[in-house]
Amino acid sequence: PHLQGAVRDANAHVAVAAAEVVRAMIRKDDATTVWQWANELTNQRAQAILFEAVLKAEPLTERADKVKAMCQASNDSYHTAWLLTALAQDPSQAAFIHQTLLASKAPVVQSTASEALVRINRNPQFKKEWRAQFAEYYRTAIATGDAGVILHACEALKDSTLGYKEMIIDYQFLKDARQQLSLPRDLEAIQPLDEAIAYFEGKPLSKLNLPAFNHPINWDSV
Repeated sequence: PHLQGAVRDANAHVAVAAAEVVRAMIRKDDATTVWQWANELTNQRAQAILFEAVLKAEPLTERADKVKAMCQASNDSYHTAWLLTALAQDPSQAAFIHQTLLASKAPVVQSTASEALVRINRNPQFKKEWRAQFAEYYRTAIATGDAGVILHACEALKDSTLGYKEMIIDYQFLKDARQQLSLPRDLEAIQPLDEAIAYFEGKPLSKLNLPAFNHPINWDSV
């Protein structure tokens, strides 16, 4: 009862904090009740956290489909991103998450979608026969050139526990993406790409040659 009241609190920070407690404590037996709470909320952040909690505890198709429909109808990038995080609890939503990543121009949606795919990849329910499809998801995600997307995709590709080195023979797509980038502008994307390339090549990571600092500060004008 206390948590039910807290997730409805008029203070958004209190509601979100309470939803996070529910997410940490939920059991399968609680899923139906928490689902009802979630559908009564107007705080979108707290609602998405409760959706995530329920889909983790009991990922029923009709529930995931409702969250997916809300995601499709959302006109707010942050709301969409929160819902994508919730959908990451259901491996069957991977194709939709990938489609959303490619269709969106909002960095927060792209980055969250790529992170959601990696979370699915690391889900205990993930099946080895899905790896080929996920390798393609990562290839197309990296081709977007978004630094956040590249970071998450490369984290998965160079994770030895996920087994991509053994199955991806042609990793030229990593080098192609790297060639489109330049220092210092694209440092955040270049670093994970270089790490992934070194991992697939089985070579030590080369040191980046960063350009010399060439914009001295005129302290007299500060």
